[in-house]
Amino acid sequence: MAQDTIYFNSLRGKKTQYGTKVSVNVEKFIEELKAHQNEKGYVNMEFKDRKEADKFGNNVYAVLDTWKPTGTNKVAVQDVNVETDIDNLPF
Repeated sequence: MAQDTIYFNSLRGKKTQYGTKVSVNVEKFIEELKAHQNEKGYVNMEFKDRKEADKFGNNVYAVLDTWKPTGTNKVAVQDVNVETDIDNLPF
């Protein structure tokens, strides 16, 4: 089921040649952070590029990152015997 995108309306951003400049309305931002924090107190955000800049030149926006890992996303790690593997190097 697709979840609706949650925008952080308290942030405005502009990409420049030196990086991304972000302006924040502090009171609104704190409210948004508190509303979306996870059980550990973190908020995951994604900064995305706008297709076109708005009338103020803002070309970056922020959304809530709602991705959560599932049991199928785990990667198996193999045990490596360093001594044996070093002996098998071709040089």
